Amino acid sequence: MNPYIIPGIPGIDVMCANEWGIPRERLYHRTRKREVVEARQMAMYLHVTRERSSYATAAGHYGLDHATAIHAVKTVRALMATDKEFKRKASGVIGKLQVLDNAFEYENNS
Repeated sequence: MNPYIIPGIPGIDVMCANEWGIPRERLYHRTRKREVVEARQMAMYLHVTRERSSYATAAGHYGLDHATAIHAVKTVRALMATDKEFKRKASGVIGKLQVLDNAFEYENNS
């Protein structure tokens, strides 16, 4: 089994930062710049929905509290429904994760 094929939380951070065009380290800075906030919200959304992290764990990864993660999940769902550019970026990250999942499943079934 290839341990690098499923990204987990660090990989999600890298993918979100890349999709929004920022360095991964900026996800951990306290800033309200839109590109950083959106990437961090998407990462928290994926931590909660994909990795099954608790809200507290997902937000704590960035030095924030659970209420921020709850807000992030609600915001991502709303933006996916209303903002085409956000949806394009989010779909890009989700699609890449699905490709990795399929590769992992194929490798385990071979």
